Amino acid sequence: MRWQDTNILPLFGELARVASLQRFDSLSGQEISSTLWAFAKVSSCNSELFVILGHATKAQIWNFNTQELANTAWALGAVAHFEANISDAVAEAIVQKISEMNPQGLANSVWAFAKAGTRRPNSKPGTQSPNLKTSKLFNSVAMAGVACIGSFSSQEIANTLWAFAKIRRLNSLELGGSNFQTQKQQNQQQQNLQQHQQQQEISPPVAPVALFLGCLGREAALRSCPRPPQMLRKNTTTTQQTTTTTTTINNNNNNYRKNAPPHPGAVGAVGAGAVGAKKIWPPFKSQELSNIAWACADLGMDDTELFDNVAEAAVHKINMFNAQDIANTALAFSSFSQRHPRLLNSLFKAAAQKCQHFTPQEMSNLALAFARADATDKCGLLGKLANASCARAELFSCQEFANTVWAFAKVLWNDDVGLFHKLAKPALTRIGSFNAQDTASTAWAFARVGCYDVEVFDLLATSAISNMHGFKPQDVSNTAWAFATASMGAANAELFSKLSLAAVSGIRDFSPQALANTAWAFAEIRQPLR
Repeated sequence: MRWQDTNILPLFGELARVASLQRFDSLSGQEISSTLWAFAKVSSCNSELFVILGHATKAQIWNFNTQELANTAWALGAVAHFEANISDAVAEAIVQKISEMNPQGLANSVWAFAKAGTRRPNSKPGTQSPNLKTSKLFNSVAMAGVACIGSFSSQEIANTLWAFAKIRRLNSLELGGSNFQTQKQQNQQQQNLQQHQQQQEISPPVAPVALFLGCLGREAALRSCPRPPQMLRKNTTTTQQTTTTTTTINNNNNNYRKNAPPHPGAVGAVGAGAVGAKKIWPPFKSQELSNIAWACADLGMDDTELFDNVAEAAVHKINMFNAQDIANTALAFSSFSQRHPRLLNSLFKAAAQKCQHFTPQEMSNLALAFARADATDKCGLLGKLANASCARAELFSCQEFANTVWAFAKVLWNDDVGLFHKLAKPALTRIGSFNAQDTASTAWAFARVGCYDVEVFDLLATSAISNMHGFKPQDVSNTAWAFATASMGAANAELFSKLSLAAVSGIRDFSPQALANTAWAFAEIRQPLR
């Protein structure tokens, strides 16, 4: 019998009440970490108990072994009752013992700190200030993880990729000695350095994070390959191709790998060398495939084999995907629609059957994926999404609302106007909390479908004026075009005055299309750019 099948939460509640009255000064690291792990595992979040255990953790942290640190970190990610200074102490202790940690400990550590970041009140992308100790933790895990890539389990690969993608979204951590870049940007930077230094015969190093993520991506590609593992080992061509693919990442890092800290249980070499490892890993589960796809797409990994293999594996497991798996995988592959139409069609068909189970975030992601992929609605998905969105519009966050209306406007669904009139009322309660992109996207969407609700546009004008400092060229262009299209430019002279200043100051960053739309908008309302 699983613990989830028994009614033990009242028992843990009583245990927490009694425990919170005790003193924890004499507890060992194992006792503290085990208690934290147990209460976090059953989702028994007694805030008073976790505060007490948190202080005990900080006092004893340097006596924790690696397993105790990993369990404590896991509890940190599972609950939201740790103070920042305690999290910092855990991160610092993990870094000090990083060379003793096995792959499970490494994966749990980064997962925990990424998960803890999403649980903070201010957890919107880019809103959190970089934390140097968290940054150092992720860099240390990257450097240590390279030495034992072949020993990461399938779940650990998926969780680690997810963690690095999530932490990049939450804040611009200083990873690899510079602001974090996507894998594609890192590869381009590496190529530029190689070309520049070839004449001097100098081998430039690859940043640890880029190297680590590249190796994880290669390992994920190999393990998600539809061919049996035995074929992979015997197929020398596959090994040669993999070696060629990872040359950019691996060839110039021999010194780095030699100096990488040793790890218990490390097998094989990095990247292609993992093909020869004796361990036969089980296939990725549906959630693991979804997490890998989302993370690698979000990190900008440009690995055709990885996405092809994950897509093929996902098609065969589509019936096992839950709502979150469907939405995240569709969003990840929406930029690769020409290569994977079979997968996207399967995902959209599955989504149409499970639409009633989708959360607002999942509905928003799914609508966004459908719009980006320029898909054809063969299964009535848009109608079901529209009904579900209207029924739960009050539960949407600002970003989810803006993304959803943008997506419906982009595909120009046949009942867009009716849908937008229904969404106008929920929009009125959110616009005051919109950021720059939310404002511009919503204005563009309402104008594109021809829903010129005066109250909505009045509030959007106020929001645009207050958020003008955050407007990017595309936001300026979309907002100007929207108000001109809705014939509401003359009534919003202050808005267009500020849009004019923003356009002139950032004119060099405008795309040709943005320039054309902005020029048309100002001509339409007969106001010069100045």
